[in-house]
Amino acid sequence: MSVLNSSKHEQFAQLVAKGVNATKAYISAGYSANGARAGAARLSAKAIVCARIRELQETLCAGTIALEISSRNARVTALQKRWDGLRAGLDLILQQRGADMADVPGGASGLLSRDYKGKEADRLVTRIDPGVISLFAELRGHERQAAEELAQWKTHVEERKVIDASPAEITLAMVCSPEQLLEMKRKALELQQQEPPA
Repeated sequence: MSVLNSSKHEQFAQLVAKGVNATKAYISAGYSANGARAGAARLSAKAIVCARIRELQETLCAGTIALEISSRNARVTALQKRWDGLRAGLDLILQQRGADMADVPGGASGLLSRDYKGKEADRLVTRIDPGVISLFAELRGHERQAAEELAQWKTHVEERKVIDASPAEITLAMVCSPEQLLEMKRKALELQQQEPPA
């Protein structure tokens, strides 16, 4: 469908498609404020105006979705570049430190660092380098963010339910089988029915 013949009708349709209240759109399109509500209702009811509003809304919706996808793709691309840089730096650190620490058990992994302690700083101590671990955490954070952007990360949230039961009911539920609980419930109902009303 093309632009409506009446410029006022077209402007009204564009404003309504953007989410403006029909009465306000009617006035903004150049119509009188007197009887604007009724006039907006009449104009909205016209099939050609209705079709144009629907067409404009679909166009706006498609544009919004395309913009969202392109911005999401840009964010994922930026994350990928940062991840690649971090990974290259981490690989270099692990390779160099692994070669330097190859004589220490577990040192070839590159996760360990040398430290010297004591009064004279003469006692060798090896420890896991927290800086390297933080780089791994940073990489993992980038991976998670990218997965969330692409809707590939699922976070399980356990829904807690409030138990409306007395401590005695909870204890019975823990020690009795479901059949035993049903039998107790049945007997309690029988006793309630046998008692005369007060």
